[in-house]
Amino acid sequence: MGYTPGSALGKEGLGRAEPVGLEIRRTRAGIGREDPRKEKRRREEERVERERKSEEELMAEFGWRQKEQWRGRRVVVSYRKAKAALEQLENREVVVEAEKDEEDGEDEEEEDEEITEEHVRVGDQVPIFNMVWL
Repeated sequence: MGYTPGSALGKEGLGRAEPVGLEIRRTRAGIGREDPRKEKRRREEERVERERKSEEELMAEFGWRQKEQWRGRRVVVSYRKAKAALEQLENREVVVEAEKDEEDGEDEEEEDEEITEEHVRVGDQVPIFNMVWL
């Protein structure tokens, strides 16, 4: 019932065929202590991984800040365009009302006249702005 070289352990002979290996430690380090070179390499790999993650986070944050700045500038530009269009429309309405007051004596048929694109000059057209609402 002991160990016989070349045969497996256990009643049915299904266990380990080789005994547990013996490793003699030449250093005075404890059993759980790794080889100093392996430990140094592992620490270096962890440091490199931390730096890589930090760099990725910084890049993502930079991209997010750039997008936010761009969106902010687009909002300001859109606001200025809308404000200019509104001022232009307000000025135009005042001019149209003043003309109507002067033309009170004319027939009403002229007021019912449809204005098509052909009748409007290029300078009279109101610019159309594409606005993006975020």
